[in-house]
Amino acid sequence: MHCPVPDSHRRLDDVHAEWHDALDAYFDVHKFRRTYNSFLTAVQSTIDTISRKKRVIPGAEEKINEWKASLAADRYHRWGDKSRNLVIHEADLSLHSVAWMEYTSSRHDTVTRRIDANPETSNEDLLTAFLMGTPEGIRTGLIRISRKWVANTLPDTELLEAGTHLYRNVAQLVRSFHSDEDHDCSGLGLPERSCHRDARGFSLPDCMAWMPQAPLMQSADIETRQGLAIKVASIERDPDMTPDKLGQHYGDYFELKGDPIHVAPRQLRRASLFLTVDSEALPWMMLYKGSQYIGAFQIAAAGGGTMKIALFQQMAERIRVTQADGFIFTSELWTARRAGRTRKIHQHDGTFYDLKPERDEALAVVAATRDGRRLMMLREFTRDEHGWPTLGGITTYSRLTAEWRPVLAALNQLPLGSAFRRG
Repeated sequence: MHCPVPDSHRRLDDVHAEWHDALDAYFDVHKFRRTYNSFLTAVQSTIDTISRKKRVIPGAEEKINEWKASLAADRYHRWGDKSRNLVIHEADLSLHSVAWMEYTSSRHDTVTRRIDANPETSNEDLLTAFLMGTPEGIRTGLIRISRKWVANTLPDTELLEAGTHLYRNVAQLVRSFHSDEDHDCSGLGLPERSCHRDARGFSLPDCMAWMPQAPLMQSADIETRQGLAIKVASIERDPDMTPDKLGQHYGDYFELKGDPIHVAPRQLRRASLFLTVDSEALPWMMLYKGSQYIGAFQIAAAGGGTMKIALFQQMAERIRVTQADGFIFTSELWTARRAGRTRKIHQHDGTFYDLKPERDEALAVVAATRDGRRLMMLREFTRDEHGWPTLGGITTYSRLTAEWRPVLAALNQLPLGSAFRRG
């Protein structure tokens, strides 16, 4: 049986795409206003598309009335209805923006300030306002600008969070016309985002599931005022990649069971396999609650200085969002050359190997738990002329360096008084 409201799938995809466009434009004052207005318009367009079918589809008007009645007490639906009428027929929403500015020095000291920002205030103006009220010595380091947009008619809810409620409500309307499981809706819709491929998925997509602990923020180098790009990607388990298949590829493979401190030595052994077989071990962090593994993510960033500070701040943010109480971090890194030590220097075209002849390379595994246990393991290695590693000895430490301070603060649930609070 054909779908009774085929155009509604494309309209629902539009709602999803416009929400993401507003998220992408969050720190561009004027673009955010435009994209959020477009999001509200897309919600209304979805409703109108279905309403035009009520004289064609038997029982359609009854379904629409039932949907409206079910949302009569929903404050977000009432707000969304008024807001759509406002932006379509009259004027823009009356918006308010709160910003948090958090400065981190190269020593990982922090200074934080909250600013009630005019909606027209750009990030550049926010940064200038912050620096005007800070000591003269603060002119280099990392600044994180966190922002929260609200409508004055719904002051207790961030706008994108309100948008998730509106999406859920309109998806409920579309779903009400699909009570018959025989309806064929395959191939309908036009999802612009890979996170919204399921044409029959009428629940809130995971990508829109808003977490109150998660701030929207950007990082910038104070000296250059340029934004820093750090990609954080969740690592999904591949159901087809079984331990047997991994064992065939790496020659040995094993599951990690236990809390981070107990697992860390086995993780170093596993990362060593990755390094010797694949010639690299990308930086990634595994998160735990007790002995329960709750997820992992990779971090794509390169460079030192403020980029390195931003990388650790990103790890701290992910720990706060997931409320993890333990982690294991794995990465290749450069270490200081020991006095009197030499090694062969190989330059490999098209690779990053041996670009720092005054440094040594090591494979690092860092683990920590909320109860105060710490472990850092470094395994030195060298590369031959083809870039393949030869593993060396292991050095173990029970204390972490200062750069881990923000990550440990997040692990211990210490308040930062900054962008990690939405209220």
